[in-house]
Amino acid sequence: RPYQVDTFWDASSDTFGLFLVLAMLYPVANLIRRLVLEKEKKIKELMFIMSLRPTAYFASWISVYGLMYLVLAGVLTGVSKINLFVYSDLSVIFVYFLLYLISSIAFCVFISSILDNSK
Repeated sequence: RPYQVDTFWDASSDTFGLFLVLAMLYPVANLIRRLVLEKEKKIKELMFIMSLRPTAYFASWISVYGLMYLVLAGVLTGVSKINLFVYSDLSVIFVYFLLYLISSIAFCVFISSILDNSK
């Protein structure tokens, strides 16, 4: 099939990045705030004193926010498949968004280690 020019991508290329950032702003800020609040109230240390393993601790955060990001990746895939990625495979778009969102969990853990106050 010959190359086709997609005018929608030319029109929305500036605003799609902003849409992605705004879609992920609330969950990322919420995760950072909860991690810092847990560190501030010393809940993490208390759980470690009660013999919680670090792998179980981080697995709980990854599973909770992983499920939330699974839904968000599905919504972003559906919205972007309508007019933006018409010629792309749906599973590739979904995996791309899901991996990007899962990697933001590691970013949130890194940022929360820098911050001391949740406010």
